[in-house]
Amino acid sequence: MVLEERGCIDYGAVVDEYFGPPQSLLGDDAFAIIEKWETKQHFESHAVSEHMKTCRAKVAELVVDRTFHLLSLTCVRTAVRRDNTQC
Repeated sequence: MVLEERGCIDYGAVVDEYFGPPQSLLGDDAFAIIEKWETKQHFESHAVSEHMKTCRAKVAELVVDRTFHLLSLTCVRTAVRRDNTQC
């Protein structure tokens, strides 16, 4: 349903896949939802949508803690291989 919303580029739940230090784990009883939206306004519309209000109400008793991070890409680098070709 969310992926069909206007402005939604990507949306999905993720869990830890441990690869070693310096990684910090979410925990065995935790997951994260990674969302990518065209604009902040698209995200804000999603956050107050009826289906999200319904979803939050359904899972409220299961949620112990909730942390929210709004991230913005500030710099895009082009990777350069050791042979100086771009990838």
